[in-house]
Amino acid sequence: MDKITVIVPVYGVEVYLRQCLDSIVSQTYTNLEIILINDGSPDNCGIICDEYAEKDDRIKVMHKENGGVSKARNTGIDIASGEYLTFIDADDWVETDMIEVLYNNLVRVDADISSCGMYHVYVNAIVPFSDIADIEVLDSEQAINDSLTQGRVNTAVWGKLYKPHIFNDIRYPVGKRYEDEFVIFNVLAAANSIVVDTSSKYYYRQRKGSFMDSVHHTAEYNAGGLDLIEAAEQKMKVVEEKYPELIGITKAHLFDLNSKILNRMLNCKNYKQIPEYKKILFMCRKDYFFLMRLVRIYNTNRKIALTALKINVRLYSFLMALRKLKEKNIVREDKIPFD
Repeated sequence: MDKITVIVPVYGVEVYLRQCLDSIVSQTYTNLEIILINDGSPDNCGIICDEYAEKDDRIKVMHKENGGVSKARNTGIDIASGEYLTFIDADDWVETDMIEVLYNNLVRVDADISSCGMYHVYVNAIVPFSDIADIEVLDSEQAINDSLTQGRVNTAVWGKLYKPHIFNDIRYPVGKRYEDEFVIFNVLAAANSIVVDTSSKYYYRQRKGSFMDSVHHTAEYNAGGLDLIEAAEQKMKVVEEKYPELIGITKAHLFDLNSKILNRMLNCKNYKQIPEYKKILFMCRKDYFFLMRLVRIYNTNRKIALTALKINVRLYSFLMALRKLKEKNIVREDKIPFD
């Protein structure tokens, strides 16, 4: 039985940590090396990690000064000794057969990466990303295209099993937010094949300040959004170098991301004084004529918004306000993120 290394960065998640660790030590696939990296957590996380290590000799605990999740993951990659790697965030948890399913799928088709589906976990709801269980083998270009369109291959490091060679030349950027976004295309490009299983096995806890919350739900602008734009530009470089057929959909993705950041800026007083405002506005406008030709990607509503933005920011802001008002009138179940 091959050894699989599970890397878990730990910081400030005392209230969630036991649920995470219980789901890992209870895995049906038992030959695990479980590396817990206590990243200088100010609460009792370090004590909890040591407690679990005393009970289970598969667990190794590394206590270090706080350096951020990227540095913690990189440390785990550097010391891992397993034939395969997987990552789990300490505020999430997994089905007890997740690693076994990922491993069996990967070995069956000799893929370099095995991916599973996830649940979005809110205070008042647990929602599967997909209700359809399906397995498909993709090459790297297909996987990148899927991540930009269908989203079955999500951009997170977790919920996947990797052959270690994937990370031979890849490490997570220290000091950046949305660190997964910076490396995901390089990770997928390093794989000959990726097996994608849409059955949900990973429970992704939606917390305030998380990627999902900050990009889609937070009204106020946060300068961390610029890291997200930089990460998207890194994706574009990979596509331009290796997958020119995907340039159109990638530019559309970059515009959508820039426009979301711009929308948050426009909610602020004196938005023109925000240092990044002019750069984001330029980024939104620069591919206007290219994007308008993407008939299959850009529907009428998106083209109207794009044209309004090209003409006048106030007109664009007015249209976005109307859209928000319309959305408020749609009856829907609000999902509350964790604190």
